[in-house]
Amino acid sequence: MPAYPLRSGDDILLPSCAACGRWRWPGGEICRDCGGVTIGPARWTGPATVLAEVRVHRGVPAANLEHGPYEVVAIDLGGLRFLTRWGERPDPVRRGQRCTLRWGRVGDTDWPLAYPQDA
Repeated sequence: MPAYPLRSGDDILLPSCAACGRWRWPGGEICRDCGGVTIGPARWTGPATVLAEVRVHRGVPAANLEHGPYEVVAIDLGGLRFLTRWGERPDPVRRGQRCTLRWGRVGDTDWPLAYPQDA
């Protein structure tokens, strides 16, 4: 099973069941909804909705806090719950706010970051 999320150019690939089309996180080998065994990477196109946000002040390796405290945002990707960081944080952040994901850097790792829908 591949490590998700996967990158294909600018596309974000997440685990999806080919039988029923539902997103699966973590990927696994069997779909929890339909019992399908054809879970594989599928291109995520949106939309995303903010569920919650929390500010992290400590508790992670110092190298990850090089820019001071940071926000972690929980988003709904159409049935798939995903935790990430903001690429560009809106002010204010509201539950239910629309956003999108784009690849960005977190330390030395590429990761899908959240951006406000109109950014």
